[in-house]
Amino acid sequence: MGVETLRAERFTVESQEAVYTHPVTGSVTNYLKVERTQRNNIRTADEMLEFATQYLGRLMINSKSGNAAVSIPTHSIYDADGGVVPRVLLIRPQKETRVPVQDLESSTWQQVSIDAFTAAWSTEVNELPKFTTDYLHLVAGILLPIWKILPQQNSRVFRLQTSDGQKILGRVVNSHDIQTVREQLGLRNQVLSPIPLPIYEGSTPVETL
Repeated sequence: MGVETLRAERFTVESQEAVYTHPVTGSVTNYLKVERTQRNNIRTADEMLEFATQYLGRLMINSKSGNAAVSIPTHSIYDADGGVVPRVLLIRPQKETRVPVQDLESSTWQQVSIDAFTAAWSTEVNELPKFTTDYLHLVAGILLPIWKILPQQNSRVFRLQTSDGQKILGRVVNSHDIQTVREQLGLRNQVLSPIPLPIYEGSTPVETL
């Protein structure tokens, strides 16, 4: 109960280190670094045309970058004076950004025909990588004796199966906890740099999206 199965195109164990051995049973707790390869979920131009029709979207191209996007209505926000700021959600192949309507109208994004949008979107999608690779850090095996030294937030147990058939059941360690957990487990000989997560909303000028 409560065990979630992780899925991807491929899981590969890159390294494995024993961090605890039970003195009576001999059961071992391992720290594993697992390479995960996932297929990127990139929608085709035809899928985006259907999406735009369903959600009253506009087909856009940035005249400066040549990038394509679909603009759909989204929830408004309030400015410092309490005024309503209408916004749209600008959807691109691998990014979604909420933009004030006024900023969009004054930017280099322009509404275009179906043919122009289809050509620009398809060109960009064809140049994107089909797969993304990152790393999972797991503590697997006998967990109860070391449970208290693991991070107590998000303490769910996950299962996965590697490409060579190995089945793994354990705790996933978040990127910001990696180094602390390694030190607590006695693995002090390596410093791991957590991979930064992509940020989809921020102060990026709308012309560069």
